[in-house]
Amino acid sequence: NNQCDFSLGDPIELGNPGDATGIDFSLSSTFTISGTLTDAVTGEPVVNQRVCVGILNGGLAPNSCRDSDASGFYETGPLVAGTDYIPFVLGRDTAYRSETFDGRDCPWNWCDLNTGATLEVGDAVGDQTGIDFQLDANTVISGQMLDDNGGSPIPLPAPGGRAYLFTTDGTQVTTVNTDDAGNWFIGSMLPGDYYLVSTVRSGPLVDEVWDNIPCPRLSCDPAASGATVITVANGDRIDGFNANLESGSRIGGNITVDGAPAQFRNLFVYAENGAYAAVAQADDTGFWQTRAGLPAGNYFVASRWDGAPDINADTFPVAWDNKPCGEPCDPTFGDLIAVDGANDVGG
Repeated sequence: NNQCDFSLGDPIELGNPGDATGIDFSLSSTFTISGTLTDAVTGEPVVNQRVCVGILNGGLAPNSCRDSDASGFYETGPLVAGTDYIPFVLGRDTAYRSETFDGRDCPWNWCDLNTGATLEVGDAVGDQTGIDFQLDANTVISGQMLDDNGGSPIPLPAPGGRAYLFTTDGTQVTTVNTDDAGNWFIGSMLPGDYYLVSTVRSGPLVDEVWDNIPCPRLSCDPAASGATVITVANGDRIDGFNANLESGSRIGGNITVDGAPAQFRNLFVYAENGAYAAVAQADDTGFWQTRAGLPAGNYFVASRWDGAPDINADTFPVAWDNKPCGEPCDPTFGDLIAVDGANDVGG
């Protein structure tokens, strides 16, 4: 676990003219943080739970993560002096929630390393011991994504399955990737009501909102479309949110700037209600095609997305078919493109 990246050092040449001498090292002492993990309700030790150390206003301390032993005891990897540290439990899909050592919850497995209490280690204070955690039960949902055409898992990497979680007002709260078997989980959830969208980052498969409702990037009206609200309470562990994604239509074409192929430009697809539905990127010839499939319906395509105003900023934003769409671009100024959900359009 305490691995060294040798490429960060300077190479030493041997054999010309002979031995290499004077290869001196000046080493610094390292320190650790340790404590015990227990269940907040039962007081029993928590075994094999990962503890990591963050750096205030920084990232993860290198090689700091360690698992608790059979007694719940943990001791981090070596830490250098002179840094403000924030130990935290990484709950992910385990039985316990993610939280920092000062008792701050880490919803959606994201711990804020910019605020809160910190610890120091060093010659003046030595190691930090007795940094104990009383852990609360995790709240987790999970599922699997399959390609309905052949029943095979949708893994990461390509084509890259991804689960998105939205509140019922359409606010995205988190997203997670599938593993090699197409499985995914969302842990350290907050109790509430949610919509779940299963999507794939490339290939002709159509996004679905739970349960089995075609809905690219939640561009549909989930309630009106018959989507099922997922309700979770503290401590729930609910599996079985599986999706069999079906193929749909893709929209494609060519993009030019002043008559020349526009390489690697982004195009954005919107549902008839103006909600974002898909993205495409032109290749080196200017040809583009949506990455995901689309269900039957009518769509707008525009060269600008208000969520990313700098993309294609050197050109005047237009919607298909060459209709100026303003700043920020309103894709509904363009013409609708009809797809049948089975055949590709354009290109």
